[in-house]
Amino acid sequence: MNKLRYFALCSAVGFCAAGVAAAQTVADGINVLGSTSVKFASGPETIAGNLYLPANYDASQKYPAIVVSHPWGGVKEQTAGLYAQRLAKEGFVILAYDASHYGESTGTPRDYEDPSVRLRDIRSAVSFLENRQEVRTGAVDTLGICAGGGYTLHEAQFDPRVKATAAVVAYDIGGAARHGIEGSEVSSEQF
Repeated sequence: MNKLRYFALCSAVGFCAAGVAAAQTVADGINVLGSTSVKFASGPETIAGNLYLPANYDASQKYPAIVVSHPWGGVKEQTAGLYAQRLAKEGFVILAYDASHYGESTGTPRDYEDPSVRLRDIRSAVSFLENRQEVRTGAVDTLGICAGGGYTLHEAQFDPRVKATAAVVAYDIGGAARHGIEGSEVSSEQF
């Protein structure tokens, strides 16, 4: 792992967390300002994303990039969008996206949480950014929030393209599905 990129990502995440309290509301559409809507394939689904470019973007330059994965039940315009905006201000190309079955991405049933699909979506998002002309070769990292953090940490173990990853309040949704939220047992009917 490139230590400089790791510390840059961690520093930017710390900066993001510090700026959360000053944000306007999601209802105001504040977390999409400065982004461009994009779409890409993930298996049979079409993923909707918001692409954020660095504040002083120069088309002749190539930038490091970060995929931001949203929490369970979230969408790209919420927490992921806030982090994406703040990281773009730090000089990164950022992709916040709706996982399959969420938001503007395709997939039925809606609001369906499948860990293998979420991992595939992260892998597809990394591939999408790798093929962007403004992204530096070999410089796509990942950030996940809540359940997205759990998935991001898992995916980074198996994707050699990802050199740095970070999670904010990572949550193990697989463990929660197997053992219940807060460790309470899950009956076969509930499961």
